Amino acid sequence: MLKNSYLLACLLLTGVLYAQENTQSHSPTPITVDELSYTDEKSGKGSYQDNQKTGLWTYFYDDQKLWKKGEYDKGKETGTWRIYYKNGNVRFLENYSNGIRHGKNMAYYEDGKKKLVSNYADGKPDGEFIVYFDDGKKYTVQHYDKGIKTGKYTEYYHNGKIKTEEFYVIGKPERKYITYYESGKVKEDGFLKGNSITGEHTTYFENGIVTIKAIMADNRLMEVLERHDKNGNKLDPGTLKNGNGIFNHYDDNGKLLAAVVFENGRPKK
Repeated sequence: MLKNSYLLACLLLTGVLYAQENTQSHSPTPITVDELSYTDEKSGKGSYQDNQKTGLWTYFYDDQKLWKKGEYDKGKETGTWRIYYKNGNVRFLENYSNGIRHGKNMAYYEDGKKKLVSNYADGKPDGEFIVYFDDGKKYTVQHYDKGIKTGKYTEYYHNGKIKTEEFYVIGKPERKYITYYESGKVKEDGFLKGNSITGEHTTYFENGIVTIKAIMADNRLMEVLERHDKNGNKLDPGTLKNGNGIFNHYDDNGKLLAAVVFENGRPKK
C-alpha cells in the first residue's frame, strides 16, 4: 500500500483505508528551544544607556550555564546572536539589524552538526532554506521571496533521492506536487491549495500503473476517474459523482475490501 502520498493520506483521514506500512522515519528532530530550561530575559547581564540595553549582553540557563549572547544598539538586537545548548555547543546563529532578523541564520544539532541554513531580509524569510539530516545529508530545500514561498520545494529520502517536489508560483494559490518512490518512480502527482488537495490527482504503483485517478476538492473525494490493480486490470470505481455515491475500496491485487457510501466528499456517518 502507498504511504506518504497526499491523496491516500486524505483517504486515510476519511476512514476509507485501514492498513499502514511500517517504515523507519529519518526526519530530523524539530528545531525548538526548551522553554523550561532557562529563566527569562531578566537573567541577562549587560549595560544600559538612556534606559536602553546597549553593547554586549549575556543570558543564562537556570543553572547559570550560558544560554545566549549578543549585542544591542539602542535597545534593539544587532549583529550576530549566539544561542547555546547546555553542553556549550552553539544551537543557533541569528543575525539582526535594528531588532529584526536580517542576513544568514544557522541552526545546529547538539553535537555541533548543522541542521538549518536560512536567510532573512528585513525580518522575512528570503532566499534558500536548507534543513539537514543529522548526518549532514539534505532533508528539505525551500525558496522564499520576501516571506513568500516560491520556486521548487524539495524533500529528500535519507538516501539522497527525491521524495517530494512542490512548485510554487507567486500570485497563484494552487501548486503542483509530485511524490516519488525511493526507486525514483513517480508515486503521486496533483495539485495543492494551501494544505488542501484540489483538482485532479493520480497515484501510481511502483511499476507505473495508475492506482487511482480522482477529482478532489478541499480534501474531499468527489469522483474516481480510474481504478486499477497492480497488474493494470481495470476495476469498478463505484458510483461516486460530485462527492456522493459509492466508493469501492480494493487491495493492490484487486480484491474488493469495502463499498463505502460517500456524502459531500466524505464517508457517510
